[in-house]
Amino acid sequence: MKQGCQVTFADEEQGLLPEISSAPFRRINLDRDDVAALGEYDLAICSNVLEHLAKPKQFLDSVHKILSPKGVLFLSWTNWLSPWGGHEFSPFHYLGARRGHLIYDKLMKRKRKHTPFENLYPTYIGKVLSLIRQSPELTILRAAPRYYTEFAFLIRIPVLREFLTWNCALLIGRKAAGAKL
Repeated sequence: MKQGCQVTFADEEQGLLPEISSAPFRRINLDRDDVAALGEYDLAICSNVLEHLAKPKQFLDSVHKILSPKGVLFLSWTNWLSPWGGHEFSPFHYLGARRGHLIYDKLMKRKRKHTPFENLYPTYIGKVLSLIRQSPELTILRAAPRYYTEFAFLIRIPVLREFLTWNCALLIGRKAAGAKL
């Protein structure tokens, strides 16, 4: 018997590479659509999406709907106060979400892809951890910087984690799933 997994891709637009363009794909806007329409999965991967959601709380409140009883979510995002929080206009984001990108524009004289509060939203590790901990449906199984997991202890240090964790990675399960990994 062949072993493997069934993969379904989901995003706002279909941008799959030609070699996998025939793979199952579901179009979804995570700020607007009901995530339950995606189905239920043992593993869901949401990488570098959270900071692009206008309503991250709405997503976090409903993400349990796509997880099987023992399913897990790998959630990773670039937090705002990290060195890359402003994406291509970093480090100008440290001048503020309302002005930093505009100063970048004047100095660099090139078009940006991201604009704060339009398609990039300040997202903080502490707030995301708090939202998940308040959820009656979800539990944090593991938390670490995405690229340097050996520095997982940083996630437990308020304020420092926001600056020193360039990209936060969480493994999230359903509370009903029982034991942690």
